[in-house]
Amino acid sequence: MDENSTLDALAGILEQLVENPRDFSLHVQHIRLAKSLEGMESEVISALEMLINCFATGDEAWLELLDVKERSVNLDTVNGVEELLALYQRAEADYLSIPVLKRHIELILSRYEYYANGAVKPDGLGQLFSTEWTRAAIMEIVNKGIGHITESHLLWDPLRDWELEILESSASASEKQSLVDHMEAFFLERLSQPHARADSTFQAYSSFTTNYKPANQYESLLVAASKVKSRSTKAIERRDQYENALVRLAQLSRSQNSLEAFAHYIAYERRAKYPDLAMTSSIYERAISEAAKRRYHGELGAEEALRAFWVGYSDVLIDLFKRATRSVPECGEIWARYIRCIAGIAYQSLLNLFTQACTVTQLLQNVEQLVSLILARAGFEKRLIDLGLSVPTGDSRLRLENYLTELYRFAGVPESSVAVWQSAAKHYKNSYLVWTSYTDLLINSDFGKLISSISKTDRHDEARKVFSDVAGKNLDWPEAVWEAWSLFEHFHGSVEQIDACLDKVEKARYQVNMRRVKEAEKATHRTMQVVADSPGTIPVFETPVPSAATEDPMDIDPANESRGTKRTAEYTPNEDSQKKIKLELPPAPLKRDRENSTVFVADIPHDVTENELTNMFKDCGTVREVKITRLISATVATVEFMDRESVPAALTKDKKKISGHEIAVHMAWQSTLYVTNFSESADDSYIRNLFGKYGTIFDVRWPSKKFKNTRRFCYVQYTSPLSAQASLELNGQELEPDRIINVLISNPGRKKERTDQDANDRELHVAGLSKQTTKDDLQKLFTKFGPVKDIRMAMDKDGKFRGFAFVEFENESQPFLKSSKSHARVALDANNHELKGRRMAITIADSRVKSTQRTFDIDRGLGRNAELASRSIRVKNLPANTQEGILQQTFEKFVPVKRLELFESINEAVVELESQADAGKLLLRPESITFNGVALELSEEVVAPRKQQSVGRAGTFVPRKTISKPRAGLGHKQKPATPLNPGSNAPTTSVNLGSTSGGKGQDDFRRLLGALNAKALFNLTGLVAMVTGGGTGIGYMIARGLAANGAKVYITGRRADVLQRVVDTTPKGDGGIYALPMDVTSKDSILQAKKEIEMKEGKLHILVNNAGQVGPTSPFLTDPDAPEVKDGESFGTALFKEDQRGWSDLYSINVFSIFFTTTAFLGLLEKGTKECKIPGYTSTVINITSISGIIKLAQDHFCYNSAKAAASHLTKMLSTELALKGIPVRVNSIAPGVYASEMTTDTISAEEVDKIGKGITPVPAKRDGSAEEMAATAVYLASRAGCYMNGQELIIDGGYCAVNPAVV
Repeated sequence: MDENSTLDALAGILEQLVENPRDFSLHVQHIRLAKSLEGMESEVISALEMLINCFATGDEAWLELLDVKERSVNLDTVNGVEELLALYQRAEADYLSIPVLKRHIELILSRYEYYANGAVKPDGLGQLFSTEWTRAAIMEIVNKGIGHITESHLLWDPLRDWELEILESSASASEKQSLVDHMEAFFLERLSQPHARADSTFQAYSSFTTNYKPANQYESLLVAASKVKSRSTKAIERRDQYENALVRLAQLSRSQNSLEAFAHYIAYERRAKYPDLAMTSSIYERAISEAAKRRYHGELGAEEALRAFWVGYSDVLIDLFKRATRSVPECGEIWARYIRCIAGIAYQSLLNLFTQACTVTQLLQNVEQLVSLILARAGFEKRLIDLGLSVPTGDSRLRLENYLTELYRFAGVPESSVAVWQSAAKHYKNSYLVWTSYTDLLINSDFGKLISSISKTDRHDEARKVFSDVAGKNLDWPEAVWEAWSLFEHFHGSVEQIDACLDKVEKARYQVNMRRVKEAEKATHRTMQVVADSPGTIPVFETPVPSAATEDPMDIDPANESRGTKRTAEYTPNEDSQKKIKLELPPAPLKRDRENSTVFVADIPHDVTENELTNMFKDCGTVREVKITRLISATVATVEFMDRESVPAALTKDKKKISGHEIAVHMAWQSTLYVTNFSESADDSYIRNLFGKYGTIFDVRWPSKKFKNTRRFCYVQYTSPLSAQASLELNGQELEPDRIINVLISNPGRKKERTDQDANDRELHVAGLSKQTTKDDLQKLFTKFGPVKDIRMAMDKDGKFRGFAFVEFENESQPFLKSSKSHARVALDANNHELKGRRMAITIADSRVKSTQRTFDIDRGLGRNAELASRSIRVKNLPANTQEGILQQTFEKFVPVKRLELFESINEAVVELESQADAGKLLLRPESITFNGVALELSEEVVAPRKQQSVGRAGTFVPRKTISKPRAGLGHKQKPATPLNPGSNAPTTSVNLGSTSGGKGQDDFRRLLGALNAKALFNLTGLVAMVTGGGTGIGYMIARGLAANGAKVYITGRRADVLQRVVDTTPKGDGGIYALPMDVTSKDSILQAKKEIEMKEGKLHILVNNAGQVGPTSPFLTDPDAPEVKDGESFGTALFKEDQRGWSDLYSINVFSIFFTTTAFLGLLEKGTKECKIPGYTSTVINITSISGIIKLAQDHFCYNSAKAAASHLTKMLSTELALKGIPVRVNSIAPGVYASEMTTDTISAEEVDKIGKGITPVPAKRDGSAEEMAATAVYLASRAGCYMNGQELIIDGGYCAVNPAVV
């Protein structure tokens, strides 16, 4: 191709790329054409940049771009360095490329050396290219390729050499020692990682140890390192065949086979019993990188392999979909998995993702890929409908139904269209259009002829039946249906059918008109009620309410300046009384609507009784509660009804008389003010003095400051609404400079969420930020999601950024489905977004979460609870109905208060102060503090020991709802909750985990969880055990397991040297293992061992009868060709030759020993039960039997199998007899399958397991049992966890007995 033709082709490619930028092959052609022309270097760079902007790309494009960028930017400027480092980050995010990573390391090391050798570093670079930054940056790069077994040394070795240079040049001894420790850990970590050059690494570690570690430590350090290296070497050996195959195929340039080899390699990793996630991830990265390279070179099948690798990789790690969609945007399965992954997180993100996928032309043109995408989106929409989060509205204009009908007609299956309209009619029951369309289908003769299965008469009858059924329904336009029916009957019906139609239409018309009249009357009535209930001319004020509250501040209504001589009942009709189509889930019903169900009664006689008030209001509705309050100048009461419908009638009692006194009745909220924005120093006295001049104050309610100490609002309730109206003149007054007080009528009828209710939902916690991140960076990023109110950067004591910040949005929301979604929740989409080279972790901030920093006095050795108690005081003798807010104000007159927790049930409180000095100041006051006329008792707050927790206890200042609440049932009285350390006057109830009576609170639950902890369940500390035959095999496994969990274990056997070897080689600590020679076939030896344990321990808790042997065998039993089994005579004669003495000896050790050893130690076992301090614990005997005693096959040894069957039955007899005699010792057995022991072999391969088992069917587990499995079973039976098991046999055989004939 000449130059002109090439240029024309290049122009054509560019035009195609404009229309279809997601076509990978076009980009590759663009690059190749540009490279084929001389002097087109800029076009080549442009082509490469176009490729990397649209697709993930390998080093075939990135290396060239990085080279150009390094030559073009000025690395002595901040912008130049940041631009180049950012480009490397982009390159490394696409595919695993060892050349790119290596080049990145070389760049960093070269710049480090450049500045280390005296070059002036620009101030703007800050910590960049410092020693610490360089170490961290290179380590991050190395870790990206550390899983590459054959090439990771290309990254690690330069870092090692640099680290050794730093160590060699270190000056001070302390710095050198720190670097030595760092390098030792550095080498050992590398040795633990599978890599091809492990021997070279070990040699380097040996040289390092020689040069920098003490000589006397050399051997021990090398031995330890060798053990570490051996584990990684085994991991490499297991993968050698796959790595060698990859190397061999790469040398032969057999690319397709290379990708197949990767597929086999990945399949091996995923089939592993214990998959190595890091290794599997690394192999996927290598496979993807190789497939991408093959795709770039246009090799057949590479595209499909790349998709398959990405799909498989997404099963391993779900956070890589963004990379996958850049690599294979035309893969519908990847987009589908991405959609399913984020479906539960952000709906808008899902929609954006779907839209983005639909822009890929190659995906839309491939039906196979498109189906996966559409199914994922449709599945999500269906789940929304199933969960009630979306309403399937459909298309009210029925366009899809009409289209499908025509499609069926065109396809020659018109009968299917009937089902379409039947389904539509079920969904759009009230739509006239669907019913007329359905009947038109049945009536239309042209279309009806095609429906051969339905005759014309049948179709007309069906249409007539449909018209008749829907004529009286509540349709959106019934007149259209009536008209269609009438026309149908005039064309196709008889005179009788026309008359019947007109009669039914007339009747339906009358019913519809009557319904419409009633609806109009109701609408008019509601309008009149709204007018009657509307307040006067004063506008409604909306005031921002301070911080989050446990009791919701209410919105307000304006005051009514005038009032007639007689009050009219105020009533707001229940708007939910009408049946409506519910498009949203209703709010949770209020358990008790006090505000709307309570009236306030004033001007009542001083000696009025509850009965008198109840009788006054009983005809208005059911009275729930009457409370009478006698003030100094007046007596008032509140009357609460069961429901709000009783209130309008109760308000008509205004001006009625009780004992000759005219009473005043009004809604409580009408005399209640909501007051906020007053001075921070204002207290209860200030508010009462300020508002007292307008009338008699019934109550002032203050919010709790338990969770937020800056809350500044209160409710002032008068005895008369007139006083409340008069006090509204204070609203808007500037009582002090720049502070305007808000005074408004509180109205629960139009109560809304308090303005700080969503405070937590407006603030984000942003972590994982680079130390170079600025406030402007965050402002620029998060402004995209909504107006940002404030950004708080976390700084340390030196003023350096700590890597996290808080972003607060303005109080507005955006639509999300049918609810609202705050800007902060929308901004969660930025989670994992990359900023300044770091990926952010974004969560909704919770203002109530306490800092985990230890701000208490560590030097004094105080724990968190002790430090908190040291600056807290307990307040006793509080008067009834104490308000937290007023009590806190009382103490704030003397010292600053941090928090206050009130325990109403016991009339006590705990006050947390700023310091221990403040606590001492209060406790040492000579005069007592008086509150509401009562002298308060102050004492130190003491943290109770954890082991003495009681029902109802909780940590200091735990919210009351989390404190234990005893249940109240039949025959039980409800008991009040008890706080932590309630004092001497507060009774406590001890926790009994075994009891089911009474209530169980949070502390009980925590103790129960603690009791269910594995350490608590299987802890054997303090218990004494004896294991016969404990020097080898299964006995050794069990002995080690018991000792590791705290038991003191005596192992017995005839060979003292074997026992002592076990004792010498067992790690010290835990319970310990001790040798005790004993022959279980000798009664004298058994008694001697018992005497020794009795002298040393005085008791025994665990006896494991494990000693055993195989005995006489007949190998011909499992050989079908053996002459001994050719007939009965031969078979009997061969078996008769077995040694009778051998049978006797085998039974002596396998059966007799269990009986005599157990009976000899029974007294010590009983003593162990009685003296054990573990609640409910009983001593245990564990007999080691065998599956050979359960299986019906002889397995070449009749003697051994029958003896083990005898041992199994002996276990059951012993457990039964001991239980009947009341002896507290349990007896169980373990029947192992094939385990490595001296009776089999030290190690068993998978192939040998079935040979040893001699079963008809192989062992399902395809392996022998492990020491951990044997030890764990024994520990279970010996521990508290197994104390409820007695007389049972546990089979642990890998499924052998499940697939072979057995007696179980």
